[in-house]
Amino acid sequence: MYDIFIPLLNMSYQAGIVICFIILARFLLKMIGAPKKYAYYLWGVAFIRMICPVPFEMVLSLLPKKTKPISETILYEQIPQIHTGSSVIDNTVNHVLPAAQPMASVNPMQNLIFIAQSIWLVGLILLLIYSAVSYIRLKYRLVGSVKFKDNIYLVDHLETPFILGIVKPRIYIPSNLKQIEMEYILQHERTHLKRHDYIIKLISFLTVSVHWFNPLAWVAFVLCCKDMEMSCDEHVMKTTKEDIRKEYSTSLLSLSVRGRTLSGTPLAFGEGNTKGRIKNVLQYKKPAKVTVIVSLILVVIMVICLLSNPQSNVKRNNRNLKEAILNITQDQIDFNAVVPFEWTAVYTFDPYLPSEMQEEIMGIRSDDLVESVSEGMVHLVFVNKDEVVSCICAYPDALGYSVNLRGEGIDYKMLNINYKKLTYSEDAIFTVKNLSDMVSLDYKESRNQTQSSESENGKEFENDKDSGATDLEEVVSQTILTENQDVFPRYDIEVESHTTLKTETKDNLLTVYAMVLVQAFNYTKTSISEEGGSHMPVALTFVVKDDGTYTLQEYWRPMDGSYFASSIKDKFPADIYEDAIDTQKYIYEHIKACYKQVIEHGTINTDVIIENLISKICSSPAAASSPQDYIKEHEIEYRELLYYGEYTLDYCFALFKEGGQDGLEGQVMAIVCGAIMGNHSAINFKNGQEWYDSFIQD
Repeated sequence: MYDIFIPLLNMSYQAGIVICFIILARFLLKMIGAPKKYAYYLWGVAFIRMICPVPFEMVLSLLPKKTKPISETILYEQIPQIHTGSSVIDNTVNHVLPAAQPMASVNPMQNLIFIAQSIWLVGLILLLIYSAVSYIRLKYRLVGSVKFKDNIYLVDHLETPFILGIVKPRIYIPSNLKQIEMEYILQHERTHLKRHDYIIKLISFLTVSVHWFNPLAWVAFVLCCKDMEMSCDEHVMKTTKEDIRKEYSTSLLSLSVRGRTLSGTPLAFGEGNTKGRIKNVLQYKKPAKVTVIVSLILVVIMVICLLSNPQSNVKRNNRNLKEAILNITQDQIDFNAVVPFEWTAVYTFDPYLPSEMQEEIMGIRSDDLVESVSEGMVHLVFVNKDEVVSCICAYPDALGYSVNLRGEGIDYKMLNINYKKLTYSEDAIFTVKNLSDMVSLDYKESRNQTQSSESENGKEFENDKDSGATDLEEVVSQTILTENQDVFPRYDIEVESHTTLKTETKDNLLTVYAMVLVQAFNYTKTSISEEGGSHMPVALTFVVKDDGTYTLQEYWRPMDGSYFASSIKDKFPADIYEDAIDTQKYIYEHIKACYKQVIEHGTINTDVIIENLISKICSSPAAASSPQDYIKEHEIEYRELLYYGEYTLDYCFALFKEGGQDGLEGQVMAIVCGAIMGNHSAINFKNGQEWYDSFIQD
C-alpha cells in the first residue's frame, strides 16, 4: 500500500503547483478577453498530473527541481525528511516528522504513514459511496420520465436540465420549459454531448476523489466545471447567426429560479454557476483574431511548461566544461579552477561498467549516467554532494578534448579497481597539451594524495583455518573500519558493530550480508560525544585463498534516496530482505556495543556521566509528579542512559543496594533499568527501591 500512497502524495504535490499556475494563466486569459475554452483546456494538465507521473523533462518546465519531495524510503530513514526545494517548507515539515526510536519495535514514521493512508482510503470510500447513493436516488426520481424525441426526456418536478449516463447518455429537461427556453437549453446540452464533457467531468471527479485531501484539487474541479459551462455557452452563441445573448441569459435566469442544481453525482451532469454564466453571456463578444492567436500561444506554452518536469543541468554543464577546457592556454592547470560549475567529486569508470554499478559506487541515482564502450573514450562523472551535475562519455574527437584522471605510475587494474575518484579538496594538477584539434589534460599529481574508496581492495587479512567463524567476524570488523576510515573528518576513535544476517559461499568467493553501524566519537575521561555515524546493510565479498587468507573483492553499500530499498532487494537474498531493510531492528544493540568499545578503549569513568544524565532528567519539569513526564522532557538523556547498558545497570544497582532510593531519582533509575533489561514493570511500583526489592526477590 505504501508503494501507492507515497507516489500519490508526490503527484498531488506536483498537481498543486500546476493548479496554482493554471489559476494565474486563467486570470491572464480573462484579462485579454480570451474564449473560456482555452482555460478549460488548461485544466486537463492538472488532472493528468494527478492521474499519472510525467516521464519527460524540458528546460521550460515551471515545476521546482524536486518534483518528488517524499522519498519512497522515508519509512526506513533514521531522521525522515522531505525535500521540496523550499527551505521554509522543508524546515517546517521536517521539524514535526518523528525520528526513529532505537527501542521501538516499529518506526514511528511507519505508524504515521499507515494512519495517513488509512484516513485517505476511508475518505475515498465515503466519497464514492456518497456519489453512488446520490446517483441511485436520482434514478429513482426519474421514474415516469417521458421520451420527447431521440435521447431527450421530459421529467415533471425537475428543477434543472442534466445529462445522465455514460454509454448511452440521455438529456433530461423539465417538462414545463417554454419552447424558446427549450431550444437554447437543448443546444447547450447537445454541445456537452458532442464534446464528451460528461465523460470528462466523471473522470475529473474520480481523480479529485482520489486526491480529496488536497484542497487545490477541489479548487481545480470547481473552476474546471465553471470554465466547461461557460465555454459551452460561448459555443452556442458562436454557432448561432443572430445575437441571442438576451434570450439565452433569460433562459438561464429562468432555470436558476426553479430550484437548486444537482451536486454530488458526477454521472448526472447538471448545470451550475448561473450568475457567472449569465454575466459571461451578456458580456460575450466574438474574439478578435489577435486575441485568439495570443490565447492559443499562451495555452501551448503553459501546457509545455506544466506538463514536463524540469530538465537537469547536466547537458548545460557538459557544454560549459567543453568550452572551458578548449579555452585553456597555460601548460599546467588546477582542475578545480577549470571546471565552471560546483562539484565535490569527479569519477572516471572503466569501459563497459553498467550504469547500475556506477550508481552503486557513487551512491547516487541518476538517469544521465551512460556506459563507455572503449578505453579511448573520455568518461567523467561530476558529482555535487548527492547529485550528478555533469556526465561526459564520448570520444575525444567529438569532444575536442581528452582528460586522464588515472595518472602515471598507478596500475588500478592490478588493484582490482574499476574507477578513480578525485575530490574537490585534492587540488588535482593536470599538464596541458594543446594539439592542433584538441586539448589533452593529463593527471600529474595531487597535493593531497587520496586513494579511491576502493583503494583497500587487495589488502589481505590473515586467518587461521582452524579458528572458525570468530576470525571471519574479525575480518569483517576490520574491513568495515577500513572502508569507513575517511568518512568522518575528526574524531578520537571510530568503532563498529554489526550483525551478520547470512553468509553465502560460491566457488572461492564468500559473501557476508550484515547490518552495520559505524560511529565516530570524541571523548574525555568523563564524557563521550558522537561525531558521526551510519547504519545500513552492507555486503562484503571476499576471495578465500588456499592459505586461509581473505581478500576483499567488493564492499557493497545500498544506493541513496528512493533507490535505497530497491537496491537492497536486488542485492540481498529474499529470506533476509526484511531484516536488511529494517534499520531499527538492530540499532539499539549496535549502539550499546559501540559505546562499550569507546568506554573500554578510553577507560572512561561512566559513573560521573550516568550521574549527570540522571540529575538532568530529574531537574525538570518542576511541576510534574510522574517520572514519565521527566523522561519525556529529556528523551535524549534517557536514550543515552540506555546506550550505556550494563554500565547504567551497575551504577543504579549499586545505589539500590545502599537503599533509600524511594524518590524521583530512584523511580527514574528503575524505569531505565527495566527498559535495558526488557522488563518494564517498574512503572507499576510506587518507587524505585520497591521495584528493586521485588526484582531481587524474584
